[in-house]
Order: sequence, then C-alpha cells, then structure tokens
Amino acid sequence: MFEIGSEFNYEEQPQVVSLLGLYDKFNNRRFMRCGRDSIGFIADDILECIRNSSDKEAKFEDITAFLPALSCDSMYLPFEVRGVAVEFYAINDDLTVKMESLSERLQYASNPVVLTMNYYGAADQKKANRQIKELRSDAIIIEDVTHLIFNTEKWDTEGADYEIGSIRKWLGVPDGAIVVKNSGVLTASVHAGDTDFTTLRDKALHQKSDYLVRGGQDLKAEFRGLLSDAEDSLDNGLTTYEMSERSRKYLESVDVQNIRKRRKDNYDNLYKLLSDMPECGHKFRLLPQTADDNTPFMLPIVLNVAEINKDKDYSQDIADGAGELDRNGFERLLAMKGVYAPVLWPIDEEAEQLCPVSKDIADNMLTFWIDQRYDRFHMEYVVETMAELFR
Repeated sequence: MFEIGSEFNYEEQPQVVSLLGLYDKFNNRRFMRCGRDSIGFIADDILECIRNSSDKEAKFEDITAFLPALSCDSMYLPFEVRGVAVEFYAINDDLTVKMESLSERLQYASNPVVLTMNYYGAADQKKANRQIKELRSDAIIIEDVTHLIFNTEKWDTEGADYEIGSIRKWLGVPDGAIVVKNSGVLTASVHAGDTDFTTLRDKALHQKSDYLVRGGQDLKAEFRGLLSDAEDSLDNGLTTYEMSERSRKYLESVDVQNIRKRRKDNYDNLYKLLSDMPECGHKFRLLPQTADDNTPFMLPIVLNVAEINKDKDYSQDIADGAGELDRNGFERLLAMKGVYAPVLWPIDEEAEQLCPVSKDIADNMLTFWIDQRYDRFHMEYVVETMAELFR
C-alpha cells in the first residue's frame, strides 16, 4: 500500500556518471539513433567487408540473414529493405538457438549472417555462437544485447562479430543505440544531425512529463500520437543516423547506480509476488528468481490462458470469445486499471509456422516494466490488480 505523510526517509544522493562510459573499453563502437539504424549500419558494414576482402561486385542480394523466429519486425526489416534474403530459425523452450533448424540451411547459404539474442538476460547464446562458427567459419554473428545494456561483461565478444543494443528502451532519451565490432574497424558511412524521429520523440517525452503532473486525456493523446509519428518516420533502418547530440549530452550525466539498484529490487519483488500465481505459466520459471549481478530489462510472463479462464465467465465486452479471455483481452483489462504490460512481440507468419515455441510466446506473453521509475508499491499494485482480475 502507498504511504502519504509520516516521517521522511533517507534518500541517497545521486551518483551521476556517464552511461556512455560503460562502453569505453570497446575500441570499435558507434552510437546510433535506434536499433533499426544499428542493424542497417551493420548490414552496410558487412557488405563493405565482403567487397574489400573477396568480392568487389558483391550486392546485398548475395547475403542471407538468419534471425530467430521470435523477432520483431525492427530486427529483420533493416535487412529486407536492402534486399538481403531473410530466413528464420526455430528456438528451444529455453529460448536458445535450435541448431537443427539452422544447421543445414546455414551450410549452403551465401555470405551467411546470423543474429542471436540473449532474451531478458536468461538465454545465453555463447554455445550456439560457437556451434555456428564451427559449421561455417565465415558466418557473421550479430549478438543483440538490448536486454543486457548494463552488463557488458555478459556480451559474447569472443564468439560474436558484432554487438547491437538499443539504449533508448532503458530510459527517457529521444534516441540512442550502440554498435560494437569485436574485431576490425567499422567502415560503413552514417548520417549525423537531428531527424524527425528525434525531434518528435523529444517533444513527446516532455509532454508526457507534463501529463504525469497535470493529467488530461487530450495531453495523453497528443504525446502518444507524437510517439507513433516518430516511429512512422523511420525508413526501417535504410538511412542510418548517429545518436543525436541532445541524447549524447543527456547520457553523459546518469545515475547509473540508482538504475541498477531500482531495477534489481523491482524485479526481485515482482518475481516473488508473481511466483505463486498459476496463471503466469511454466515459462515464467525460465527466469532467475533474483536478478543477482544482472541489471534486468523487464519481467516477462507467458500467460497460462487455460488457467485464466478456469471456472470463470468473463463478460462479452472484454472477452474475445464466448466468455473466455485471451492474452489481448487480459492486456486490455490491465490497461483499464492503469497497468500497461506491452506485448512482445507479434512475429512474422512464416516464423509462426516454423517455430511453435515462438508462436506460443508471441501469442501469450506480456512484459512488465520494472524500471527505475517505479518502486515496491508499484510492483504490489501490479500484482494486486492481476489477482483482482483473476478472481
């Protein structure tokens, strides 16, 4: 429960440092506008390397990119808009690469590029990265470390050729992502300067701050519209831009220690509160019970829809069937109570058919924010709201 009044509590003084300083140890790095631009920039760099080393006439059409079936469109569209052939591979129940889904196609692919991802810091892909290199020593591996932005020691800098991570998804900046090349020099060209994406998002973030203080549905609709317009302004990573100066300046003064601590505490508290709910499903157990040395991104659950509907009859206006509730209906109910749990991710139809595990996750996953904006009281409210809806 929330407390208003009573004695003050002790508040630690902010220990402001440069977030970008976490990446000083990487010699070949570039800060980009967003994840899509980062993947597009890497694709450009790979083509430059192929042309310089073996085939001066190589084109994007000569490259094949393999991505996990559990991928959002921002991960594969930067390849597709360049003409790179995109194929999906299946993942195991523990979210690691299902090698039998990849190995045969990988052996015969031209200029293969494989993207792997450590989902929520709970699916280490180092073993898979080694196996990929054993199958094709010339394969280029891109590791998506978006869920490990604060834990560079867990990046597979020996097995992967590139690292890519979105910084803007971790805190309120208009733009920001990182690209690291683990061996060699980044040679692809990139644009600089502000874009509509950065300008619109900057305005939207300020308007949301106003909304949180003053309220008002008109203001809420306006900043949400600006955020949507910002996403629409991206050309799927075809034209790549560096991180803006306004974001770079902001990220040079960040209370990193508070971000780490608050996220760990929120994760641990929410996990403990959710652990006795059968509606959360068995995949919830893939995640460690405590964050330990990891700075967690979000806390996902794959809903046990059968348990949600067990002995219950939801009203027709909130259910997608004859009194039954699916993940989307449950998400709407949570939003009506002020709990926003995003759906990660809707996936490609081909990926659905290839990988039942990814389809199950895409159809039933919700993710909960556990970031530095919140504390124990917010985590308790999330669980109390879920328990009320389940009852």
